[in-house]
Amino acid sequence: MFDKCTFGVDKVEFLGHKISPGGVHPVSSKVEAVVGSLTPTSIRAVQEFLGMVNYYRRFIPGITHTTAPLTEVLKGRPKTLEWGHDQQKAFSLMKTTLAKATALAHQTLALPSS
Repeated sequence: MFDKCTFGVDKVEFLGHKISPGGVHPVSSKVEAVVGSLTPTSIRAVQEFLGMVNYYRRFIPGITHTTAPLTEVLKGRPKTLEWGHDQQKAFSLMKTTLAKATALAHQTLALPSS
């Protein structure tokens, strides 16, 4: 019953995130998978990459603007991938931005004074 329980630890990995008193970080193995991604050669590969990146979207400021060239190639259900300079630039930027992701601090709630 307690096989999956952990008590008395100051950090834990949960759903692809490392949670500690210092904040929430993406798990390094998942970030390495994104950073190690090869340049997409198909529509499906672009969709997979965007799926991986979108999972950690809260760690990436301005993600919608940054991924715009990648989502643009998916509009209209194209049959073939048209990959250009803008898409390559966005792809590289997403990888480096996620690799440099900082921790998200825990929210502090101010209790109302009575």
